[in-house]
Amino acid sequence: MVAATSEPSARSTLRLVTEIPRTELRGVVERSSAARAAGPSVDPDRPISVLGVELTICAQMFEALAGTSRDDLWQLRPTWAWVWTAEAADPASWARGIRWARQVAERRSDPAPLARFLCQFSARRGVGEAHDRLARALAAVRVLTDVTSPTSP
Repeated sequence: MVAATSEPSARSTLRLVTEIPRTELRGVVERSSAARAAGPSVDPDRPISVLGVELTICAQMFEALAGTSRDDLWQLRPTWAWVWTAEAADPASWARGIRWARQVAERRSDPAPLARFLCQFSARRGVGEAHDRLARALAAVRVLTDVTSPTSP
């Protein structure tokens, strides 16, 4: 499970997907997703808070699987689709995707083909990870709602 962190507040502090090393992309998106999910009032020591963060991250993953938005592509936002593509694509395909992303961001290319490219590499991996994470979150719900469990609140 991911601990909550504070989200960057200014656009200038947000790193673009084209600026993040492929090996660091998962960590960047994990931290950003947790920060957006947590907000300022989450207590990482309370299981219900962690559960809320995990369910929100699951929703973000399923949203990425439904399709990366044009705004995300135009603004080069690192998303789960980029994480899964980074992990699944061969180096040449990854480089091609990054070049394509730059063209889309400069409005020289339609974002729809780039979205399909990301889906091609991220769909299988993303579905598996999102389902696994959702299963862990649901298991936490069962623990939290089991009145016979010694860990229930």
